[in-house]
Amino acid sequence: MRIGIIGLGMVGKEILLNLYYFSGVQEIVVYDLNIERVTAEINDFEDTRAIPLNPHHKKLVLAKDYSELRDCSVIIINVSIKTQNTSDRIAILAGNETLMKEIAPKVAHYSPNARVIITSNPVDAITYFFQKYSGMNPRYVIGSGTILDS
Repeated sequence: MRIGIIGLGMVGKEILLNLYYFSGVQEIVVYDLNIERVTAEINDFEDTRAIPLNPHHKKLVLAKDYSELRDCSVIIINVSIKTQNTSDRIAILAGNETLMKEIAPKVAHYSPNARVIITSNPVDAITYFFQKYSGMNPRYVIGSGTILDS
């Protein structure tokens, strides 16, 4: 199975950590605008291969653009605009909608059959915007964490 992660902030890194150490996923593709940071994180994970915490060999891929997310079975989106007050979900809504306008068509183009999990806030609205802008089957687009916002 090939899983893509878009956005390697605090949530994205935690998802990467859990997939890397505790899943049977064969390949994890990571895309973030900050390529230097992603490179460093991937190098850190690969440095732990000798430690017997992870019995499954995983291939980590640094994606330099969305095309490298091609044919992922699952894509997890954890992106947000930069803001001072991350607890004000409404304040980030318009900016995060703009991000979905950019990301959604590319995900739909390169991985049209992927199951997409959205963690970006406000998650209910951003999940709706992703589905709207991607045109993907709504059954394939899942919002995570709605208990916090609903």
